[in-house]
Amino acid sequence: TNLDQSDPQAGLALLQSLPSASTRNNVQQQIVGQWGRDDPQAAADYVGKLPASGQKNNLMRNVVNQLAQSDTQAALALAQTISSPQEKNNALQQVIGTWAGNDPQAAAAYVEALPDGKLKSDAMNNIISNMANSDVNGALAMINKLPSGKARDDAQQSIANQWSRNDPQAAMA
Repeated sequence: TNLDQSDPQAGLALLQSLPSASTRNNVQQQIVGQWGRDDPQAAADYVGKLPASGQKNNLMRNVVNQLAQSDTQAALALAQTISSPQEKNNALQQVIGTWAGNDPQAAAAYVEALPDGKLKSDAMNNIISNMANSDVNGALAMINKLPSGKARDDAQQSIANQWSRNDPQAAMA
């Protein structure tokens, strides 16, 4: 049925009548996924009220991804509410990746302000790697802003690999 598209609340209310937990989780994922596309803030409000669980983290990450398409700042704030550190970092990485596709400089400025750590280095490497596809010089300029160390070395290696695949002759020059 199209119940999940026309009335997500009614669809969610029917979840308890489903026979198994896995079926309930799958249907809940579908309903919240569609709701997240149509009204990400309302879907986030619903998910935020659920008890802490792996399912809640998955649902929240999906809503964050939908919200990132239209409102980066709201998606970042919502990702911060995810209780599992790994899921939170995954959601933040996805938001930053989406943002970097639209505005790599703004995404990089946000990431530069993050505390040093895995999230920051992974996010910066992803931004630089994506940027290298269309703006190698911009990506190189971002690398030059990184402090010496593993994150910078990894970013340089990523650009070198990407550049050699995309334009082998220029990379050799």
